[in-house]
Amino acid sequence: MIPAGYMYKYVSERPSWIEAEQVQDIYSMSPCTSKDFYEDWVSDWSHNGYWLFNDSITLGELVKKHEVEASRLALFFYYVYDQQWDSERNQWVPVRPDNDFHTRVVCPEDSTPCGFDLVTFSVHSRIECSPLSCNGIASAYEVNSHCLLNSLDEAQQLAMDLRFHQSEPGPYRIFEVHETQ
Repeated sequence: MIPAGYMYKYVSERPSWIEAEQVQDIYSMSPCTSKDFYEDWVSDWSHNGYWLFNDSITLGELVKKHEVEASRLALFFYYVYDQQWDSERNQWVPVRPDNDFHTRVVCPEDSTPCGFDLVTFSVHSRIECSPLSCNGIASAYEVNSHCLLNSLDEAQQLAMDLRFHQSEPGPYRIFEVHETQ
């Protein structure tokens, strides 16, 4: 797993379209259900090549700049699996950061692993959808209380599952989600 970066999120409670009763809230990377801290953060051009932030300090400065109410935000740190599932070619291919952006991630001193998310990257840049939460697919698979998978192995298997591909276009990247301060 490669350190990918940080993001502040507004954590959403389980929406009605996710029928998995064990899900309490959504820790997905996707901004579809649990929104990012600021809708237009990309326009600041301070993100890294994984479309996250290299450190929590830069992210905190953006929260202040845009006068975002920080008390409602949760800070997450992400690791990305070094391969993504290319559903068109049916094979794993390397994940690389976008070279147009400076990527030098500072890992947190302390974080709590929460599970694994699968995220689509059909335009090969910005984080798109997580079929587990965005499409309610979590109801058909074993997920934890945060609507995440419990292991890398489960995430790899799900990425290759043809039924999964009917929800959103790939490729599919696997991220390990960590809660941090």
